[in-house]
Amino acid sequence: LMSHYFNTLQTEILHNSISKDWAKARQEWDVADIYEEHDGVCTCGYHPITQHNILQNVHTKATLVVGRVCVKRFLDKPELEKIWRALDKLKNNPGTTVPLVLIDLAQQRSWCSHKEAEFLRDIRCKRELSLKQENWRNQLARKILYKAMWKD
Repeated sequence: LMSHYFNTLQTEILHNSISKDWAKARQEWDVADIYEEHDGVCTCGYHPITQHNILQNVHTKATLVVGRVCVKRFLDKPELEKIWRALDKLKNNPGTTVPLVLIDLAQQRSWCSHKEAEFLRDIRCKRELSLKQENWRNQLARKILYKAMWKD
C-alpha cells in the first residue's frame, strides 16, 4: 500500500520537475513552507494528513503539498524533521523552553524580531525565570506556534 502512494508521489514529482531522473529530480525541490491543518491530502493521495510541507521546485516554481511521512522519504532534510519534532514538543507544552531550531526558523521567517529571538536564546538554559521573563517567553512561544501552525 505504501508503495502505491510513493509511486504516485514519484510520478507527480517527476511530472513537475525538469529532470526525468528520480535522483536528479529530487534535488530540484525545497521546502517553501510548513503548516498544520486537519484533514489534508498529500500529493501521494494519502488522506488525512495534518502536517503539511509545501515543496517548491527551484526551476519550475511548481508547488506540491507533501505530508510529514512522505517528505522524510523524499527529501534528505533532517532539519525539517527536527522542526516538526520541536513544534510537537512546544504544542504539547507551550510553557516550556522554545527549541533552538524554532527560534532560528522564527527569526529567518520574520515571525519574531531579532530582539525577541535573542531573548529566547538567552533564557534557554536558565532554570529560574522572573515572572516577566516567563510571560514574555510564553507569549513568544504562542506567537511562533501560531505562525508555524496555520497558513496565512
